Amino acid sequence: MTTWAEALDAIAEAIYSRNPDFIEMVTEDEYLSRFIRQDAGVFYNSAEILDTGYFIDTGTNTNSKRRLIAALGSTFNLAHDDIKAELTAKKTTDEEDE
Repeated sequence: MTTWAEALDAIAEAIYSRNPDFIEMVTEDEYLSRFIRQDAGVFYNSAEILDTGYFIDTGTNTNSKRRLIAALGSTFNLAHDDIKAELTAKKTTDEEDE
């Protein structure tokens, strides 16, 4: 993955795959239900969570995506270190040519 949007989508899909009550829990949660909906048209950018017909808002800023990931982790009782991200510096064109 190279973007926070891709990470958010992958994390939501992984949590969905492990929790049969994912949709019910998300739709009943006041915060999560603002960012995960059946109508992709309400979001600037979104990604479908597998083939569920539910879409996650990926058009937010990085901090919002991080808060959403934390909220998903909290809702589904994941330990703080269950979700990890590794940041690496992107190589510039000059570096690639060396």
